[in-house]
Amino acid sequence: MQLYRAKQKAQDIIDGSHGDSYSLLPKYCVMIMNTNPGSIAKIQFEMTLGSAVPSVKRMFVGLDALKKGFFGGCLPFIGFDGCHLKGPYGGVLLSAIGLDGNNGLYPIAYAIVESENKESWMFFFEWLAAMLDDFRRDRPWTFMTDRQKGLIEAINSKVPWAVNRKCCRHIYSNFRGHFPGVMLRQLFWQASRAYTEVNFKEAMAKIKDLKPAAHEWLEKIPYHLWSRHAFPTDLKNDHITNNIVESFNHWIGDLRGKNVLTLLDNIRSKLMSRLLKRFEKGCLYKNNVVSNVKNRLNVWNLSGIPCKHATAVLINKREDLESYCDFSKTKEFYIRAYNEVIHPIPDVKFWPPIEVNPSKVLPPVFRRKAGRPRKARRREQGEAPTIGQGKRSSTLNGMEPRVSTGTSIPTSTYCPTQESVTLPAGSTQPPIEVSQGESNTRHVALSQTPEEMFGSSRASNLPGKNLAAIVIGRRSVAGNNNGGSILGSIPTSAQPRPTSTLPATSEKNSQSKYAMF
Repeated sequence: MQLYRAKQKAQDIIDGSHGDSYSLLPKYCVMIMNTNPGSIAKIQFEMTLGSAVPSVKRMFVGLDALKKGFFGGCLPFIGFDGCHLKGPYGGVLLSAIGLDGNNGLYPIAYAIVESENKESWMFFFEWLAAMLDDFRRDRPWTFMTDRQKGLIEAINSKVPWAVNRKCCRHIYSNFRGHFPGVMLRQLFWQASRAYTEVNFKEAMAKIKDLKPAAHEWLEKIPYHLWSRHAFPTDLKNDHITNNIVESFNHWIGDLRGKNVLTLLDNIRSKLMSRLLKRFEKGCLYKNNVVSNVKNRLNVWNLSGIPCKHATAVLINKREDLESYCDFSKTKEFYIRAYNEVIHPIPDVKFWPPIEVNPSKVLPPVFRRKAGRPRKARRREQGEAPTIGQGKRSSTLNGMEPRVSTGTSIPTSTYCPTQESVTLPAGSTQPPIEVSQGESNTRHVALSQTPEEMFGSSRASNLPGKNLAAIVIGRRSVAGNNNGGSILGSIPTSAQPRPTSTLPATSEKNSQSKYAMF
């Protein structure tokens, strides 16, 4: 805990205090709107009990360059989600993410709120609607959600004409809780990814034969919200999950523990660099379509998927396949999304004098629990752990040989048994004892001199002649590929020290002998 506090103090010195950063947010909003005209940056305050100074409750940021790029080069498809912040004041970062012509994520707006609830999502949609011209009805608006608390109510209240797709990954998570099984999982994804009604009905019929209750459960969800075959064709989008927002949350993962001012400005800086890099990438395209579509056309030419009949006809007529792609998949449409520029904001110490009202604000109510805040995300039931985050091994791999001065080697506290292994000190030929238990670790007692085990030059440096046992770390013994511990017994002329042995456990709970070193 002391190291954690020291780290927090160091971060406060480098990035600034979490509490003090909230007092700069009103001026930061003014700087955003001055440097990026047309942008929206709004703060909602609240009065806390016993204080005459308002505190920050919520904040919304929508940059004008992202708005113009979204209308010019993105489909009217938006995914919504929130991720928890890891600072001492907590909070949730809400985000709205679109897709460019190359199916790349395109951030539109983001906000910091106290938690995910109906009021916070209503605040987010109020200013998002103001940014996007009240969701003009001439576009087929489609939203992707994870059924968050209050989000559905906010969408129905602000944009009732939009299609609200359901994330199939979260649908299956709930489905699996009621109806687990490998076959049902395969059939569910078969139904959700089906492009034709025939394939969809075939998968649903198999689910009904396998588990009628599972079929009834899925029938309660309208097909046009989760299966591709029922999606409208005017949108030109077949996404069935909300992974685009999850990717954005991962993209800003290292910023979620920063103070609120550093978080917001670093997101703006990352977006500014992203627009420039994607614009340069689009200008380098040699074809009329974007790279993702070009790759699909190559597969189409080779395998005839998804429509080998149309491809064969076009090739026979010597037609250009790219000319038959939708305009939303072209290079021109892609560049439109990144044609605008997000202007930089100077460092805080270079800000001009700014008059804001209120002139002084407080951070939100401190809600952090006792102890070190949790960093790792709580995984859903049945979710596989991230690769490389396994438990630390309790075995001692690659350690230098250690010397024990007693003739009795007690068993390790890591092992399920506690039976002592005593090596005879005066015997030159102790019996060789091999045991192998549940841990696949083999223990061998050998009669060897230090010169035989370590060589004459190294054995001369061993501390003392009154040695009874030398223990070496895990190595392969007698063809045991799983490794083992070698217990070497060394003859000695002196009397061994008195030893004490741990009580042996019953044979019912023990299958092998272990040694601690």
